[in-house]
Formats: sequence, structure tokens, C-alpha cells
Amino acid sequence: PRARAILGRHALVGRSTHDRAQVRAAVAEGADYIGFGPVYATATKADTAPLVGVAGLAEAVRASSVPVVAIGGITAGRLPEVRATGVHGWAMISAVRDALAEGRQALDRLRGH
Repeated sequence: PRARAILGRHALVGRSTHDRAQVRAAVAEGADYIGFGPVYATATKADTAPLVGVAGLAEAVRASSVPVVAIGGITAGRLPEVRATGVHGWAMISAVRDALAEGRQALDRLRGH
């Protein structure tokens, strides 16, 4: 409700959730979409909620009337099982960060650094 008051009715407002009760609360409070997880262990945060796994993700998708975005440890290799839950999207922060680091290292090698 506070984000909506600040951003207005045309902004998309999301909320991170970690269990079915939080999913229901986020939907009731007017979230346009929810992030749900962590599905897998992630290196980007040390203080994560307990892992929900793909079974928990599938349950959240079924319980939500708004789009669900999978968060936490999503990699290209895990996408098939994540997508099979019916999730609407996914965040791949570690995978993108790692790919950028590999690209930087490759450029540095080419430049002789």
C-alpha cells in the first residue's frame, strides 16, 4: 500500500515472498506481481529465507492470482524445471554477474592484462 501511494496507480509494484501466507498477503495488498524464493541457494545474499525448491515455487504459482517471478539461484541449466512450474518469469542475478565477470576476464586476457 505504501509503495502504491508513492508511485501511483500506473506503476508496477512487486513484493518478495517466501511462503504461501506471504503470497496471499501480497496479493491482498495489491501487488502487481510477486518474487518468490529463494528457489535454490544463492551466492548474492547471505541472509536468505529457507529454500523453497521447485515444488514450493509451483505451489506459489498455483496460489497466486498475479504473476510470479522465481528468485534465488536460478541458472540457465535450472530453467527447464523452473519454467515447468508455470512461473511467469525468473531472475538470474548470479548467472548474469558471473557471465559478465567471465567476459571481463576474457577481454583482459586479449588485451594482455
